Amino acid sequence: MSSSLKKSFVTLKHKIAALEKDAKGSTALGPGLVCALGLASQTPGSRVILCTDGLANVGLGSFNGINAENAAKAFYDQVGDVAVANGVSVSIITVKGNVCRVDALGPLTDRTGGTITRVDPSDLDLSDVASNNIIATDVHLKVIMHEALTFQNEDNANLHNNKSILAKNVGSVTESNE
Repeated sequence: MSSSLKKSFVTLKHKIAALEKDAKGSTALGPGLVCALGLASQTPGSRVILCTDGLANVGLGSFNGINAENAAKAFYDQVGDVAVANGVSVSIITVKGNVCRVDALGPLTDRTGGTITRVDPSDLDLSDVASNNIIATDVHLKVIMHEALTFQNEDNANLHNNKSILAKNVGSVTESNE
């Protein structure tokens, strides 16, 4: 996008209205996320805010079908890897009363320094998500404890020296998760 949202608003509004006519209850959350991440990855420190009113049920990351649960979780883990590697924060806004699988999408937002917000459609306010500024990208965390102490409830891939050293890539850090 070469123009600001303010300048592009009318054009975007018409394009979204055209998409709504063809949607008919489908939520292609995964493909939309991949496209947005592709654009945002060009500038480290960018933020993707994904708004959805339903369950991902079409395309990549769909929770519909045989073995879809594990495939969808693996897909969103991979998306998280790409977002972290490119310094992009992913936040999700979902509508109260609709199924979105926040449990499966939560790790994606946590890893990238984003948030999940459930909104009442009659009370939509995006200021919380937009105001949570990214203060650092590509953050690596290393915590060293005495060898007699060990970390609990951490991924073994991030633990070293008999679980007394934790080293992991945190990705983007915002003002709220500093």
